[in-house]
Order: sequence, then C-alpha cells, then structure tokens
Amino acid sequence: MHQSFPKILEERAAQYSAYMNLPEPDSGEMFFRLVRMPLKGRETIIDVNSCGFRYRVRVTRFLSSLRENLRDSLQKPNFFSQLSSPSIEISSSYLDADSSTIRLLDHLDFKDFSNDLEDDPKADHFFLFHTNSKDFECRAISNPHRKKWPEDWLLLITHSYGLELFPPRRLIYDETGSSLA
Repeated sequence: MHQSFPKILEERAAQYSAYMNLPEPDSGEMFFRLVRMPLKGRETIIDVNSCGFRYRVRVTRFLSSLRENLRDSLQKPNFFSQLSSPSIEISSSYLDADSSTIRLLDHLDFKDFSNDLEDDPKADHFFLFHTNSKDFECRAISNPHRKKWPEDWLLLITHSYGLELFPPRRLIYDETGSSLA
C-alpha cells in the first residue's frame, strides 16, 4: 500500500513530538495539535490542551530537518532502519482561559477546514487535530499560502507563529542545530 510523502512525514513527526495529552471521553476538556512542515523554515508541532482552568501549550521544534532526513532515507532500501533520531526541543507553558489563542480555538469550527493534501515532497504541509472530548476533527492541507480560499487555515497558521513564542526556550540554537548557550 502506497502512503504519501506528507503522511509519512507527519507520522515521523508525531513519533518524536511531545505526547498527545488526550482528554477523557465526555470530560469537556479539549486537545488541539497543529503540525507545520514547511519546505523552508523550522518544522514545528504546537499542542494546546485544557488543564483545569488553564491551558497548557507545548511546542516541539525540530532542530534539524525531518523532511530532509526522511527524503534521504526513503531513497535507501529498508529505509526505516536507516532513519536517525532528529534533534528536537520541547518547550512548555500555560495560557489563561481568556487568552486570544483559546478564544480563537473556541471560535473556529474545525469541521469547516478543508482537506487538500498533495503528495508533493516540495510542498508546505500542515496538519491539524482537534478534540473536545466528544468529537474530533483531523485535517491536512498543502501550500495554503499559495491559495486564496483557505482563510481559516491561514488565520490559524499565522496565529500559531505568535503562540510558538509564548513558552520560554531552554537553549538558543543556530541554524545548524548547534547550541549557542
């Protein structure tokens, strides 16, 4: 069975990201994950989950390109044994229930987000998962910035770049992934 490059990329990213703190069924709690896999730029996973009256945000940053690692490995026979573990950084912090992020996540209807994933290794790929403990939505899109119609995706992606800066970083890295601190 053929699996597309972006789906393999997302599965690999999920293996190395912070764990998904899924809520108990019918608990009224929520969990949200946005996976950003741009062709150029830092590959990042952002998780937000409710935690009592606060919300936890976790940011997983891939310090070396997961896409390049996967692309090189796919060209080799028995590629799963050839994959190396990427360098990652996981940052975590809390948000208040009245933060703009939580208001945005409460406002968005994830059922309305389109699925438009392309099997193109040179495209920007984005994935989202959301559950309110009763129902869930999974969506994916490629190259949303080149299209005029996915306004909900563009709003969410743009907002996520600001949210990514909220948790304090433990170390500062240069573009090669070497620690500067």
